[in-house]
Amino acid sequence: MQLKPSLTVLSALLFAMTPFNAFAQDDDRNVGVQDRARPEYDPMGLRFGGFDLNASLDLTAENTDNLFATETAEQEDTIYSVAPSATLASHWSRHALVVSAGADSRSHQDYDSEDTDTGYASVYGRLDISTDTALSATVRGAHEVEPRTGPDSLVNATGPVEYDRNEVSVSAQHIINRVRVIGTATSTEYDFEDAVDSVSALVIDQDFRDRSETALTGRVEVAISPRVSLVGQYTGDERDYDAAASSALDSEGQTILAGVRMDLTNVIRGEVTAGQVSRDYDSGTVDGVAIDANLEWFVTGLTTISVTASRDVQEGSATISDPYVNTQLNGRIDHELLRNFIISADVGSVRREYEAPVDREDETLYGSFEARYLMNRRVALRAGYVHEENETSGVNAPIDRNFDANRFFAGITLRL
Repeated sequence: MQLKPSLTVLSALLFAMTPFNAFAQDDDRNVGVQDRARPEYDPMGLRFGGFDLNASLDLTAENTDNLFATETAEQEDTIYSVAPSATLASHWSRHALVVSAGADSRSHQDYDSEDTDTGYASVYGRLDISTDTALSATVRGAHEVEPRTGPDSLVNATGPVEYDRNEVSVSAQHIINRVRVIGTATSTEYDFEDAVDSVSALVIDQDFRDRSETALTGRVEVAISPRVSLVGQYTGDERDYDAAASSALDSEGQTILAGVRMDLTNVIRGEVTAGQVSRDYDSGTVDGVAIDANLEWFVTGLTTISVTASRDVQEGSATISDPYVNTQLNGRIDHELLRNFIISADVGSVRREYEAPVDREDETLYGSFEARYLMNRRVALRAGYVHEENETSGVNAPIDRNFDANRFFAGITLRL
């Protein structure tokens, strides 16, 4: 009888001393349909010493029945897209270096004022100091465009709003027995280009949206079994707007999350966390429940269902500059009809609830279907349909933002 407490204490000590690595082994069976290796259809790429080069060229034709995402007088158009991309990644036994870049040139058949050219370039590096300690860093620059279907889109602008987004992130990770500790520092800069009013030809100043965001995140993962870990995370961040007119949007935020991370063989994989978010503005504090969740359910070996959810506080837009609570939900299903024929469908919603005294609420619903056929290692075909609808209500809601839009697309991907 006296031996049992001793065995219990000894078991607990052995469990506490078990390395985290023993609790973090990946299982090939826990791979979603989209991520599964298909050796007979995966692109071969090129090898240069310790690096692998993979590249692709996406050619797409798309038809939309509501190009400007308006409530009335919808305009139809056909868009042609050319999107090259490339990734050079190391395959060293230790450390890692990944360089990637891509572009997307979109041309419209009838409304060339909507033509856009976007692109990005990034560098990621990881330094493995030991088996338990690693440092990593990412530098990314991108030129992006706000879609016409976004709740903030300027209906009367001669073209979509373009902006630059530059980001630097540094992270450190250390494992102590069954505990993983991660610290991350991130800095992001946004630089918006001005737009032009299609009626008055006056410049619509977007400089008030230029800002810098810095964030520090601390995260702890404690493995309580080979497949389950408890997670705790704290993020403190600042948002500083460049224009004096936007100083009221300067804020400091805190997000505290706690939850569980799981990797159950042939069942489910992902992370669910919830907690509290708050942002301090000159006008007051906006707070509420914070959510960050992503799950993959392996229904069968041929079907994967994915669910994501998030809730946080954001602010600023092209038409109104005030804080709002942003809630996003998404569900997706991928099914492998054949080894080289995959169909996917997803549905989701985005809800913006603006804080008083602003009387405005936006809700966007969307759904899509896509079929992808892998002809061989070099060529893949795809086709699909996307539906989006937005409903904006409230005294401060912009006009002409309640709309439906449908898009059909087909394309071919050429792979190295």
